[in-house]
Amino acid sequence: MKQYLSPQSKKPSAEDSTLPSRPRRRLLLKAGLGAAPAVMALHATPVLAANCKSPSGFSVSGNLSRNGGTACASQLGRTPSFWAGNLNGNGAYVGSGQLTPATLFSARFQTLHGYTDASFGAILGASNTGDQALFLAVYLESVLHTDDGFPTRAMIKDMWQGVGTGAGYAVPNTGIVWSKASILKYLLYLTGQSPG
Repeated sequence: MKQYLSPQSKKPSAEDSTLPSRPRRRLLLKAGLGAAPAVMALHATPVLAANCKSPSGFSVSGNLSRNGGTACASQLGRTPSFWAGNLNGNGAYVGSGQLTPATLFSARFQTLHGYTDASFGAILGASNTGDQALFLAVYLESVLHTDDGFPTRAMIKDMWQGVGTGAGYAVPNTGIVWSKASILKYLLYLTGQSPG
């Protein structure tokens, strides 16, 4: 490595001897700029998509049979009790537009035999693991995160239909049909609770 001498002492100073030469500095800058697109591509990946599996990813990975207590990412999987108190200044659930604790379950989901048509507030406040509470918590989460890879509201409604009719939920692109128990296990996973 080339050493630079200070004009006063003609000996290398500590500061000068640690600086890289100009050609070497240019090479390092070029290498750093060459890596920028790869770094940018990594940064553009949605956090949720990497941390919360879609129904097909959940099925294919075997999580329905070997879940090992794994839950959705902590910053995303929120329980019904979290949503029960997550209101904005207008009294609506944060990010939901106009859904409030007084909104009836039937405003977003078909009323099914064996389930009551109670308010969002009553359902979310009653249990973290009740069928309707899980569906409402995941529905409210989907309003915020659909663009991040979280299941869509339409998918969640299809799962609800599968619970009510007993036909189950046909997981897209897999040929797998989830039973009610499997659907509820997935909702536990999405709400950050142990899925089994």
